[in-house]
Amino acid sequence: MVGGFWIAALAAAGRAEQAKVELVKLARACALRNWAFTEWLHGKTLAPRGMPGQSWNAAAFLMAEHVVSDGTAKGPRQALFMRS
Repeated sequence: MVGGFWIAALAAAGRAEQAKVELVKLARACALRNWAFTEWLHGKTLAPRGMPGQSWNAAAFLMAEHVVSDGTAKGPRQALFMRS
C-alpha cells in the first residue's frame, strides 16, 4: 500500500517520470504469484509472504496506476476520490 501512495505523491510533486518508473516496480511486485497481492515481500529475497488476496494492496496499485495514467492527481488523498 505504501508504494501506491509513494507513486501518487511523486505524481503530485510533478515527478511524473519517476512515478512511472516506480509504478513499473510496484506492478512487478504485485504480479508475483499470478497477481496474488500478498501482504508483504521479504526484504532480501523479495519472496512473497503473508496471505494472498489483500484487497488493500490491489486498491493501492490501482490508485497508483490511475494517478500515473490520468496525470490529474493533486496528491495521494485526492487520488483516492478521483473519478474518471
